Amino acid sequence: MQSATEFKEPEKNCCIPYNAFEGMLLLETVKLPLRAACIYREAFKNCINLKTVEFPPYLKTIVFSAFEGCVSLKKVILPQSIETIGEMAFGQCISLEQIELPKNLKKLGDKTFINCIDCKI
Repeated sequence: MQSATEFKEPEKNCCIPYNAFEGMLLLETVKLPLRAACIYREAFKNCINLKTVEFPPYLKTIVFSAFEGCVSLKKVILPQSIETIGEMAFGQCISLEQIELPKNLKKLGDKTFINCIDCKI
């Protein structure tokens, strides 16, 4: 997908598909659909200019490497609904300075924040 001119909000719960936006170099801001319940593997991997992600309030799961290599992400505020964050979900996000984890988090994968040098959790 090179560009989009229209987006229609889903009528039922949905997931952001595997590799949906992987490597989109011009992507800077993402506002996920209100009904998004999960973000699949490598959905935003290597979106090197991604700076801002607005997560929906009912998001439950972020899967393996979903935001790996998003080197411009600085701050991530996750909704309290998050239960699982997969392995390397934010790996190699070298600019990540702050992430707020929800109190109800049940599972945090291995190496979730690997090479997030200045990250404060």
